Amino acid sequence: MFTKETGSAKMSKKYLINTECEREFTKNYDSFIYQLDEFFRSMGLLFSYFSWYILQTNKTRLINSEGKHGDVDILAGRLNWNDPKEFDAIFKARKHHPNLYQPNLTYREALEVHKLANSGGIKWPPLTDYLVGIEVKCTRSPEKGKIKSTKSSKNKIKKIREQVNDLIQMGFDKVALLDIIANSPMPSFSPENAIASSEAMYPLLQQRLPDDSPAGHWLWSIGSVEGGDETVRSGGAPEKLRMAQDNPFLKVDPRVQSQRQEMEKKLSAILSNLPSPYDYPVIFIDCIHCRKIHELEEPCEISGVSPINVK
Repeated sequence: MFTKETGSAKMSKKYLINTECEREFTKNYDSFIYQLDEFFRSMGLLFSYFSWYILQTNKTRLINSEGKHGDVDILAGRLNWNDPKEFDAIFKARKHHPNLYQPNLTYREALEVHKLANSGGIKWPPLTDYLVGIEVKCTRSPEKGKIKSTKSSKNKIKKIREQVNDLIQMGFDKVALLDIIANSPMPSFSPENAIASSEAMYPLLQQRLPDDSPAGHWLWSIGSVEGGDETVRSGGAPEKLRMAQDNPFLKVDPRVQSQRQEMEKKLSAILSNLPSPYDYPVIFIDCIHCRKIHELEEPCEISGVSPINVK
């Protein structure tokens, strides 16, 4: 919390504003996902919560091509129902898309939909015909209008562009860069700090991606309140800087098409070996501790605790 004597902040490890911001974001992804619904809609997922995700997926699990190092921070795809007619029957005369979760459910409908999911109604393994790849970068704002870890040097910009271009060349349908600004917690929520840090970052963000890149770019300046981290008390909505376009190389580049086919095949094998979900969203993590892909909240075989509780 902030003290009158120093004006500084004693940061809880749970706050995003620390040197492991991206790791904290990943650990709490199941809480942040609902605030990212508009972002994922722009990426073609339609509903962020009726989707499947694998976090921090090592690229070598997806393709064998040389030169592909590092992780896909967020890999996502659509969920579907085993029998859309069962889902459709819940709504009867209501007009809707039968394969997708409805955002405006009545209490009865919500119970019925979750009952359907709990009874094994979610199609598994899921389809891999539509895939989204997202690169996540974090910046910190310890005080109003001041930012750290901007990743704005020539080498950092070059690396970011290479990471995003990697996702494009791997054959994802849509790719995006998600820039997160973690702002210091305040005694009460005020949008001023989040706005000020966004404005300070805008000139630097213009350099992130080349003009001809099909990748989308979003900024999320998150404000927090003392006494509860961003998963409990937060403010600020993701802001679109540029819309993601359909990956043009999937139609014209044989190498990209080949890598996409390879990625789909490997992903199908990975997902087939993961447990069928009985709820949504479905979130897995490529765990750095046990080197296995498991549910985000599932205890790790090596550490004995789930990644979300590893400090």
